[in-house]
Amino acid sequence: MSINNFNFDFYNRFLDQKIYKSDLKEKIDMLLHRVTKPARYIGVEPYSIHKNNPFYRFLFTYPDIYEIGMSNLTVKLFYHIINNIEEACCERCFMPEQDLYEMLLNEHVPIFSLESWLPVKSFDIWGFTVQTELVFSNILAMLKLANISVDIFSRSEDDPIIILGGVSAFNPFPLSSFIDLFFIGDGEQAIEKIVKTDIENKRKHLTRKERIDKLCRIDGCFSFVDILNTAKNEFLKVNNRLKSECSFKNADFSDEKFISFLEFLNNNSATFFDRIDPIIPGCIDNLDNVDYPAFQILPFVRSIQDRPSIEVARGCLNGCRFCQASYIYRPYRERDALKVAEIAVKTSIHTGYEQCNLSSLSVSDYTNIIPLVKSLENYFNDRNISLSLPSLRVASFDIELFSSLQSIRKSGLTFAIEAGSEKVRLKINKEFTEEKFFTILKSLYEKGWRLVKLYFILGFPDLENEAEDIEKLLDNIIKNFKGLRVNVSIALLIPKPFTPFLYDKQLDSELFLNFVKRLKYKYRNGKMQIKYPDPYISHLEYFFANGAFDASTMLFEAYKNNVAYDAWDEKRKNGFYEKYFASFEIPFFIKNKIDISQYFSNNKFSEFLKIERNKYKTGETTENCALNENICYDCGSCNPPFINRRSKVYNDYEISSFINLLDEPHYLANCLKKNDKARGFCIRFSKKDYYRYIGHIDFYTLFIKLLRLFGFDLVYSEGFNPTAKIFFPFPSSLGSETIDDVVLISACNEIVDDEIILEQIKRFLSGGLEISSITAIESFDKFRKQNYFIEYLDIPFNNDGESDEILVDKIENYLRLGHFDIRDIHVDGNKLKITSYIEENQKNIVKYLNTYNEQIDFSSFYKRKIEIQKKSF
Repeated sequence: MSINNFNFDFYNRFLDQKIYKSDLKEKIDMLLHRVTKPARYIGVEPYSIHKNNPFYRFLFTYPDIYEIGMSNLTVKLFYHIINNIEEACCERCFMPEQDLYEMLLNEHVPIFSLESWLPVKSFDIWGFTVQTELVFSNILAMLKLANISVDIFSRSEDDPIIILGGVSAFNPFPLSSFIDLFFIGDGEQAIEKIVKTDIENKRKHLTRKERIDKLCRIDGCFSFVDILNTAKNEFLKVNNRLKSECSFKNADFSDEKFISFLEFLNNNSATFFDRIDPIIPGCIDNLDNVDYPAFQILPFVRSIQDRPSIEVARGCLNGCRFCQASYIYRPYRERDALKVAEIAVKTSIHTGYEQCNLSSLSVSDYTNIIPLVKSLENYFNDRNISLSLPSLRVASFDIELFSSLQSIRKSGLTFAIEAGSEKVRLKINKEFTEEKFFTILKSLYEKGWRLVKLYFILGFPDLENEAEDIEKLLDNIIKNFKGLRVNVSIALLIPKPFTPFLYDKQLDSELFLNFVKRLKYKYRNGKMQIKYPDPYISHLEYFFANGAFDASTMLFEAYKNNVAYDAWDEKRKNGFYEKYFASFEIPFFIKNKIDISQYFSNNKFSEFLKIERNKYKTGETTENCALNENICYDCGSCNPPFINRRSKVYNDYEISSFINLLDEPHYLANCLKKNDKARGFCIRFSKKDYYRYIGHIDFYTLFIKLLRLFGFDLVYSEGFNPTAKIFFPFPSSLGSETIDDVVLISACNEIVDDEIILEQIKRFLSGGLEISSITAIESFDKFRKQNYFIEYLDIPFNNDGESDEILVDKIENYLRLGHFDIRDIHVDGNKLKITSYIEENQKNIVKYLNTYNEQIDFSSFYKRKIEIQKKSF
């Protein structure tokens, strides 16, 4: 692709952006001075989008902390799709960390969007995507922070419509009393319909209820508002406490009465479920039609998956009988290999990431996986980008292919083994022999691999010796591969709806713990490391996944008691839910043997699950129907045009040739040329305003991405784990505002026109990061030897009552004890001003000063300026 193919029009949307913050700015600024990692909340990241006073506002949330939410692919896709609608804007909001959560709650500051710091009530729709039931309590906690009533009856016309989707929405019943609108299925095309439909709703001044009714006409959208209204009136009549026409808005309707209503729903659930109309999931027939963003927000705090992730296929027809996703995301659809290559290359160019991930439920089954990976590896290797893949199926493993992947070599291969014996693997439809697995390990070992990761699941129904089988397999690995390090993760099975285990109870947590703890002790001194999740958290997920109004009751009690962060060992409130488990014992749908899938439009699927459960008993496998068009198990998932769709077959040459056409130069290519010879550059930059909230390590990671996307061909170190040659001699601390800071880099570039480069960078960066000069230097060492570096500090502090002269003398003596080369120090009002020569990586003066006197607080939100002076020889 030539420079003419660069999408300047689309890129221009990110230039010259003005930051608009709400009237909450002053309050939020003060809060951010007191929290850890305030960069989570500032919302001015590169490629974030800021629209001034749009007609329609959509707030999108993954209900966990920033680092988790910014790794979520749906967040990236929906943010891009909605912001492409002219009249709409999409902003983000994540679950705040505990420190900010408590401040917002106690100081009555409403939770806000990242981009504009607007309170949630300013938005038309608040959308949630959920990938695990363990975030359900976070959703209710966020409603509380937003001052939005938790129950659907008490909301006003001023409240946004609450819509929830994602894999955990396939059992919507635990949240049915709290969420206005649900969506299930593929959402990329539906979200555009939802927003455009509601824009028209707003233009017509429809009521909140009328808007919900209109949105329910879109495939995948449904609401329980009408059914719950009917149930509410029946409840009121039965209890004879309020007139039937009374609204839940009545202040007399207490939390206790709402709990009674949930109990009423639980006791009269049959009537409730009988009123549900068939739900039609949203579905996309061709993934190539999904608008995939090449320009993705660069997080200010490193996300847990710090890389772009490209979905090569959706669904999986291997049919592992414990895997809910493999049953929900049917039919199986592959993205065309050339489209995958295009997304991978463009996203890597425009984001500056050093890694790219190809993802799917079973990536090694993707039709073009071998030629695609080889072609991308060839392209990425010269650009210091590594390719990563998720866990691998033993049955479709290709050792020559995966031996070439640098990223996997560093971190080790991951195999999803699941069970310790072939007999159990056949039962769960995971077909491979121990002999094949050991052949793979032998080949890996001979090729120099010394680390593998293995995943197991414990607690499959009606089995004996399951744990012993896992232990026996691990013993055999140790016996045969004495130099191999093995990281083993053992999870407790979570039976879920839409799987053959939908009626099965979970293994007792204590039995699980007894086994894994014994195993961990047994292998404590060897190269086998055993890890396992908290089984009590797994049990909570099991209950919410299979619960209905019993789970609603538990969630409402959690809401009342400010319980959240259930997925986090170190944050969750231990022991809170256990008292409710004693009352409810078995979750509703398992206790009553109800198959949730019957409420969906596919009336064949429930029977298909029964057949699969019988096959589990007999150990009969189910072949992948996507690999054989003559096989059909009549599961009802294929409904033209929604059918299994595999990619056209390509060879290495075809994909590589296409990638070469895509190798578009950066938009600064005419003024920043690539050069065969590496040289040094000194970059002067200022970090002010919102950027002062970014800690140095996070800023370092971000700056490398920025340099790469600006077109710098950074030089990397040699060895096992190459790193970019970039050096901050005077790293700034979180909170400090820095003028004319210094960073040294080594890159294979030649600057043709520095004015154009600086002007374009200035237009791209907003929020407080400015680059003032980029100067070629001969080498790092000569640059250091030829220059002095002077630091000017302006530090707010509170004086404990001593005179300025005495205080200055004491502080100066204290600084000299710390070996700081002080040139001037004086007090100006409530600020301490210091001028000093500064050495590379010297101690931070402000942190050092705060060890001087507990009665004097030197603020970490200070200003500093760096000056470079030439040495005279």
